[in-house]
Amino acid sequence: MNVTKGGLVLFSANSNASCVELAKKIGERLGVELGKVLVYQEPNRDPRVQIQESVRGKDFFIIRTVSKGCEHDNMELLIMVYALPTSCA
Repeated sequence: MNVTKGGLVLFSANSNASCVELAKKIGERLGVELGKVLVYQEPNRDPRVQIQESVRGKDFFIIRTVSKGCEHDNMELLIMVYALPTSCA
């Protein structure tokens, strides 16, 4: 496996419990811990994402499963995709 100098970080979208479980299993297999991220919903039902660690100089991957009613899940994923490279954590 070709890993960059900065390392590899895995993140899990919170779309459902199976997604988190899958990300943990992938991380165990690769010997990588899951990245720290806080995903929550505002009272108006908008998803919010807070990246809680630096990913500068690292390769990062977001693990996400697909389920019914995926509009909310897709928005969560898009917010994570935007937040990771632009965060200053």
